[in-house]
Amino acid sequence: MKIKLIEKVNELEKYLVENEKIRLICLNAGCRILNLFLKEENKEKDVILGLENIADYSKDSAMMGAVVGRVANRIGNAEFVLNGKKYILNKNNGQNHLHGGNEGFDKKIFKATILEDGIKFFYESKDGEENYPGNLKFNVYYILNENKLTIKYTAKCDMDTIVNPTNHMYFNLSDEDTIDNHILKIKAAYIAAIDENVLTTKEKIRVKNTPFDFNDGKLVGEEINNDDVQLKRGSGYDHCFFLNEDEIILKDEKSKRAVKIKTSYPCAHIYTGNFLDEAPMGKKSRKYKKREGIAIETGFLSNSINIEKNSKTILKKDKVFETETSYSFFKI
Repeated sequence: MKIKLIEKVNELEKYLVENEKIRLICLNAGCRILNLFLKEENKEKDVILGLENIADYSKDSAMMGAVVGRVANRIGNAEFVLNGKKYILNKNNGQNHLHGGNEGFDKKIFKATILEDGIKFFYESKDGEENYPGNLKFNVYYILNENKLTIKYTAKCDMDTIVNPTNHMYFNLSDEDTIDNHILKIKAAYIAAIDENVLTTKEKIRVKNTPFDFNDGKLVGEEINNDDVQLKRGSGYDHCFFLNEDEIILKDEKSKRAVKIKTSYPCAHIYTGNFLDEAPMGKKSRKYKKREGIAIETGFLSNSINIEKNSKTILKKDKVFETETSYSFFKI
């Protein structure tokens, strides 16, 4: 195992975490995973998207490789009620609040600590930051073990607040420039519907006999251009799946690469990079195409605080929040 600081420019720190199977490069700004190389027989393959220049990450609306929060995905009308008090958040996605707001975790500088098997990042989100309540002490762990990357989050707050962090890596396991031919398998009977503004609603939709049925595994692009109103609203998949099992499989039969994702979260928000062509310059000095990567954002239900009676995103004062998601890479 090799873990070290490999570059420092002002407050930006780039770290290497490497073992015999994986070489991970990450940044303390937003805990960004810049590169995730799989070590193959005679080469390495970077299986996530990213940007050409580190400076571009500060204006990266696609959140490539970043930890997003306090709360991932959209909060309707950028407001919520907690303990009878209404909190008005910043609107950064039309009328909604998205991925923590204007200055979410993806733009924050974390303090890094090197561990025996990975790295820990720490950030204290102050009371009132993006108008969230409470001083939140937040940790992110990147741990390597053989062919597996585990991302763990812990948090504690001095007031009741809401928390739902995720990592926003975009996977492309192939040697092609879209993820249409990736096979995705998700054991889920329902998705959460979205409205015209891509906001998750209270409505649950049964996936059987719809383009959202990935229970047996199918090509991501097989039905992505279907006339289904939900696909039209999201310009592709941009939906929260209620997981029946804690395991998701993504694979590419041509390259024989695959990843198994296991999570302690109850949901996964699947986003097929429907607007990646609007992102800054990508790796190898080229613009990414629409749907060149797929984000599998494990978490609680999107917009949960506004649509669930007992939202799991609520973190009570002085209670410990803890969750983890692992990514095991293998050949098929």
